[in-house]
Amino acid sequence: SSLTDATINIQKQRLARSKGSTHHAAIDVDGIESEPTDTANFIPFYLFDTKSSLSSLSTTKRPNEAKQFFKSLQEVIGLNHSSSCDGGNNKSRRNFEYLIASNYLVDFGNFLQETQPDILEFKRVVIFYGGAVDEDRGMKTWRRLLAERNRRDNIDRIVEFIPLIPSDPPRSKTNPLGLKIPFGVHHTKMFLMGYEDRSHKISGKHYIRVVVHTANLLPGDTNFKVQGVYAQDFPLKGANAAPLFTNPYKRNRSDEQTKENKTTCRGWPFEDDNPLPFEDDLVTYLESYRYLTKQSWFYAFGNDPDSPSSEPISLTQLVRKYDYSKAWAVLIPSVPGRHVVTCDDFGYVKLRKTIIEKVCKHHDAEISSKRAPVLCQFSSIGSLSSKWLQKFASAVDSSCTHTTDLVNNCFPEKDQPPLASRLRIIWPTSEEIRNSIEGYRGGGSMPGTMKNIAKDFLVPLYHRWTTRSQSNFNGGDDPLKTARYVPHIKTFVQPAYGKASMEPLIEWILITSHNLSKAAWGEIQNCSTGRSAGNKVLFIRHWELGVFFSPA
Repeated sequence: SSLTDATINIQKQRLARSKGSTHHAAIDVDGIESEPTDTANFIPFYLFDTKSSLSSLSTTKRPNEAKQFFKSLQEVIGLNHSSSCDGGNNKSRRNFEYLIASNYLVDFGNFLQETQPDILEFKRVVIFYGGAVDEDRGMKTWRRLLAERNRRDNIDRIVEFIPLIPSDPPRSKTNPLGLKIPFGVHHTKMFLMGYEDRSHKISGKHYIRVVVHTANLLPGDTNFKVQGVYAQDFPLKGANAAPLFTNPYKRNRSDEQTKENKTTCRGWPFEDDNPLPFEDDLVTYLESYRYLTKQSWFYAFGNDPDSPSSEPISLTQLVRKYDYSKAWAVLIPSVPGRHVVTCDDFGYVKLRKTIIEKVCKHHDAEISSKRAPVLCQFSSIGSLSSKWLQKFASAVDSSCTHTTDLVNNCFPEKDQPPLASRLRIIWPTSEEIRNSIEGYRGGGSMPGTMKNIAKDFLVPLYHRWTTRSQSNFNGGDDPLKTARYVPHIKTFVQPAYGKASMEPLIEWILITSHNLSKAAWGEIQNCSTGRSAGNKVLFIRHWELGVFFSPA
């Protein structure tokens, strides 16, 4: 599958680039890399671990070399940290402080069951969600268990459940936006987990773990689907911060090429460039929730001078307390509303800006002028038009996006290159769904009406999730053992080729909650009302969030 190829190729590219590298860092006890110990083995994102069958609790049997790419839901959040070393003796080394969860569909009862007892140790839990399974019973059980724990420990812990529904009346309890957006949904999948690590190496240091992923909080999603996840820990700013992390994608200004102000060196910006974009993008996204409650997020443990203040602060003030300067991803958010096109914070306009800054500016002689089509792999397809898809392809193709006119087509209508030469869609066949672990039931997570998927201009773009060889289902040419699982992951990938060897490379990859739809990525429209009247706006219906990497 394209996912397998992307994961393996990123490892190869990283290995080739990092020969001679001496990066060192700490590995968190749950296996998530707080910072890379060795760039050659650095893994920027993971896949959710899966169960071997619907009737078994055992995980899929994978080769040892493939296991490093997989983490369970508990490990990703940072809850099940004690299972991987010292027989569970590390559990007391981490104090849980707060958990913010954003998701589309949540089974509260199952999520509670999967994350106990750790989930009841957080001082604050806030869950933003679009829809729920067995909502009332799950919430009541959670509140009851938390009340029992509070009475036992004499601590005031709180859990909040906040539905976000853009199609509800504006400025209402469930829609914080200034307008009602029909068919809008909260589709983001994210965790923000605050903790204090009291291990002997980094005693008393406070972190926030930022997790962006693709799974609904449903047992079928986390156990039986292919899902992607980015997870990175960030320390507090200032005197209480842990030792600085290393971003393996950033360049050092001592490089001779950069000394001469040359811009041909591929890679990310310099280490001392503006460290705020990740923080600003995260705060800008969270501000759209309009969750303004000021509260105490941290436990007050004695008189520890390294502990952050337990004074009440807002969610965005909390997020601002941490140092994100070593982030190895760029956030790509979507927020419902009408956004002036010149505001490039959201949707495919934000993705285009990131590609220009992180990829186009660093094209050099090592990369062939030959470009492969952008690979689009997702789990739901909207009602698309050929014109919109041509615009989208022009905006995200690193070979031409810097010359693309966002408002008008990149090419005159008669000169439009065939979509098949610019973009490919990875979409499972009925056979692949039928042969999956879940059978046809798994297809319920990949909605696509015939009206949407069978359009003439789309048909030439489709490619299978797996190879045609039945050996995929026996593990013969499926090194990550993902072929028999329905892909709910969403990845957008720009392949490239080395000029000397023509070996496939990756220009950039995006792991995201965005499906291929106008509702998720946005559509440029004329605005006739409000403050944006007379301007072109990007109209977005969904909350979404993704992470962008440029490993080339």
